[in-house]
Amino acid sequence: MYAPQNILAKARENLQAAKLCRKNALNNAATSRAYYACLQAATATLIEHDQLPIRLNHKTIHENFLRLCQQFTRKTDRDPNPRLASLPTQLNKLMTYREQADYKDHNIVPKEAEDCSQIANDFVSQLLTLLQRK
Repeated sequence: MYAPQNILAKARENLQAAKLCRKNALNNAATSRAYYACLQAATATLIEHDQLPIRLNHKTIHENFLRLCQQFTRKTDRDPNPRLASLPTQLNKLMTYREQADYKDHNIVPKEAEDCSQIANDFVSQLLTLLQRK
């Protein structure tokens, strides 16, 4: 039903959109796009590993992605990947920034938008590497 490569294409598009928004000082929009790039990359990873929740929403994607990362971390205890283990935390951090950008009176400043974009680029890159190994 869902093709991971189609979801990853959306993640890449959102990374590009975040970059363009930052370039044009659209910091709130850049932060939102960075978060969605990560959410989509996490979703593609869940699809690829047959872990996609029946009810698709942010909460279930976050929960299932956390479980999947924990499974990977246990499987690779001899050769742990601390960056992989930290991805759910990074996704939650970006969600917090995205909520500020979209719903709070606080505007995202350029440094925050830049940090969010960097996190998103690293996040998506890590998952692309993981998916290529499968």
